[in-house]
Amino acid sequence: MTVYQLIVHSEFNKRYFMGSDIALLQLHLSVNFTSHILPACLPGPTTKLPVHSSCWITGWGMITEDDFLASPLQLQEGEVGIVDSEVCKMYFQSPDSSSSEYSIHEDMFCAGDLMTGKSICRGDSGGPLVCKLNSSTWFLMGLSSWSLACRYPISPSVFTRLTYFSSWINEKQRTSPNPEPSFAPPQEKPPILSDFTSLGTVHKPSTCMTLVFSQTLLLLLISLRTL
Repeated sequence: MTVYQLIVHSEFNKRYFMGSDIALLQLHLSVNFTSHILPACLPGPTTKLPVHSSCWITGWGMITEDDFLASPLQLQEGEVGIVDSEVCKMYFQSPDSSSSEYSIHEDMFCAGDLMTGKSICRGDSGGPLVCKLNSSTWFLMGLSSWSLACRYPISPSVFTRLTYFSSWINEKQRTSPNPEPSFAPPQEKPPILSDFTSLGTVHKPSTCMTLVFSQTLLLLLISLRTL
């Protein structure tokens, strides 16, 4: 699929570290849903995650801080729990009380499995955190944003909170008309995912991206077959 327009949040990384870490990709053409490609629903501003919700993260990033995902680069998944923000903040406290480089704000939330060490790692930025909220419907509740180094002992991972940005997403949908399909470039076979030289650092991953649901402005598409 080819991208028509990239919409980066105007406040990204301006007010505090990794704040407003979200961008939208508007495609030239709408995606054809199949039994292997299904949309995850976009939560509204009041959508709540029940206490002790269990959710899933997926990505093609590194397995550990030092180990790349081995061929054939199979999509990785992990079940994680939501971590209370006040508890999460303790993991990112600096020895220098005047320093607040890493902090948890209202547009973020934390998740992870501290017992098994499941977390996001380098190369996972922008990936989905999905939760099944009503026994049958998957919602995209978070985007992989940042974390400390993914080595033992594992700290919670930090995700962009989608409910916080639901109004912004709706506004961009409303003000971004669909492109003329005849102008779309030819669709090509996707490249093999073999270049890991641009994964960046785990502390400052690149801008998270999601595809938003509505014709050519689509919510992040994920295969739910293995969940």
